[in-house]
Amino acid sequence: MKLFRRKKSEKVIYRTNEFDEMDVSIRLNDDYYINKMNMIHLKEEDLKRIKWMKPIIEENIDEIVDVFYSSILNVDHLKRMIEQNSTLERLKGTLRIHTLEMFDGRIDDSFLEKRIRIAKAHFRIGLEPNWYMGSFLNLQNKITLIIFREMANMMDPLELITALNKLISFEQQIVLKAYDDENMKRLQNQYEKGKEEMKNEIMQVSENLVALAQETEASVETVSSEFHSVNQNTTESNRQALFAKKFAEEGLKKLHETTERVHFIVDMTEEVTGKMDQLVNSSKKITKIVFIVQEIADRTNLLALNSAIEAARAGEHGKGFAVVSQEVKKLAEQTKSAISEIQSIITISENETNQVVQMIKEMQQSVFSGTSTFRKGNEAIDKVVKSIEQSGTVVSTVHKRIEELNEAIKEIEGMTMQVRISAEQLKEVAFHA
Repeated sequence: MKLFRRKKSEKVIYRTNEFDEMDVSIRLNDDYYINKMNMIHLKEEDLKRIKWMKPIIEENIDEIVDVFYSSILNVDHLKRMIEQNSTLERLKGTLRIHTLEMFDGRIDDSFLEKRIRIAKAHFRIGLEPNWYMGSFLNLQNKITLIIFREMANMMDPLELITALNKLISFEQQIVLKAYDDENMKRLQNQYEKGKEEMKNEIMQVSENLVALAQETEASVETVSSEFHSVNQNTTESNRQALFAKKFAEEGLKKLHETTERVHFIVDMTEEVTGKMDQLVNSSKKITKIVFIVQEIADRTNLLALNSAIEAARAGEHGKGFAVVSQEVKKLAEQTKSAISEIQSIITISENETNQVVQMIKEMQQSVFSGTSTFRKGNEAIDKVVKSIEQSGTVVSTVHKRIEELNEAIKEIEGMTMQVRISAEQLKEVAFHA
């Protein structure tokens, strides 16, 4: 061994012999921690150095504990954590025991369990690993100072510090492993809790989704049925509109033909009226001629009467002339009688002609009125035809849109069915999760 102070060599030799006789042990069954110790080369030789330091550490334990907690109390939330979960004196007592046990020179399952129990307690109160590491660094630094101050003249401080660092490193690995295990447990619990909550939520959502999909399917089926009925109605309306258009066009055609006939009748009545006017004029002329003939007949009759008087005066010589006069008188009377009959006939004819003319005028007036009515009817039917055409166009457009909407509803129905199937599958998956 390397000695720093030879003037105290006898004391060093005594300490060295005592060091060689130190009773230490490493008994671990967990390969994980055995591998950790092997990695940092922590051996029983190191534990002998650790145990060798225990008397001096015990003499300075209060100083070590005070330094440890003085740094912690400077952090407000760590101070509050101590006040909420324990007392300072109680924690100092626990740290004294824990620190001195580190220098017992024994690493076994009990050693592990105590460190793991402390780590779980720290985790439970919310002490984060970084604060644990920092506070332990202060503990390590203080012990290192004590080594230089109290033991450098007894043994190589580098060997002591190396052994101390290995032990503290192993201790920290134990604690950090326990932290990780607890954190994993918490995460696992949170995961399981979240998983269960999510499972319940998914189950609830999927059940609601299935119910909603079923309701939607029923609604879509109802709407689809209604649209099918509406589609049939619009198809029938479209067919009726086409028939109405056809009938209206035929009616319009017949009305056009009737209007043309009425116009023809109007033309004919106007022509007949013209002929009747000519007939009236001819009757008037005949009447004038009849008056002239009647006047001639009257004069002829008077002349025959005068001739008969003269024949009577002539006696026997005037008998032949008297016969002629008599015949002329007779002819004049017959002519007068015929003219009278003609006059009567002409009068009757004029009256009838006037009546006919009046009737024709009335008929013409009626025809004119009928023509106006037919024209208005023609215009009205023409508007009806146009309206039917527009209605037919609208009905056709509506029919087309309804067919498109019906196709869209069928697509929605299919997608709703897929949603329902997916929701049922999701529910099944969540149930077995």
